[in-house]
Amino acid sequence: MGFLLRIWGSGYLGSSIVHSRLIHDESLITCGPYAHVRHPLYLGSLLMIIGFLPILSLFGLIFIVAALGVLIYLLIVAEERILILSHGEEYLKYRSAVHAIIPRFRGITCNSAIRFDLRKGLESEVLYIFILSPLIGGVFLSSMVFYVSFFSLLMMGLALFIILRGSRLRLR
Repeated sequence: MGFLLRIWGSGYLGSSIVHSRLIHDESLITCGPYAHVRHPLYLGSLLMIIGFLPILSLFGLIFIVAALGVLIYLLIVAEERILILSHGEEYLKYRSAVHAIIPRFRGITCNSAIRFDLRKGLESEVLYIFILSPLIGGVFLSSMVFYVSFFSLLMMGLALFIILRGSRLRLR
């Protein structure tokens, strides 16, 4: 679920925003998952961590939940400061209508012409999902589970990267 939520959210933002070192925005997006939760990418990350909970050691559980919780909190504070500065009253209204992490099943009305693009979502998330996740999980998992998950996810990630790269070259 976390993986799909991250792809859905990234499909509206694109990798230029998701993977930028600078916190920035081009427009206020309130469509798709952003109509239900302000930070669907962070919620997706939390859901992915929940998937690891049954196989984490106690130390791994404490460390990853604490580290991710603090990181997500700091990122939300920084991002929202930028969004308030760039969108002012429009963002404040959005923030009062949509929760930060806990989704509302009844979303707000979309106010943007931006549409979901599966390609942008997959391109944006391929590195995070297929390469970094098993590496981070490997610190906390048994060696056999780590090797199986790492190599299977790495192969799927490489195949997806090649497919996306090949189709992009054909379009040019």
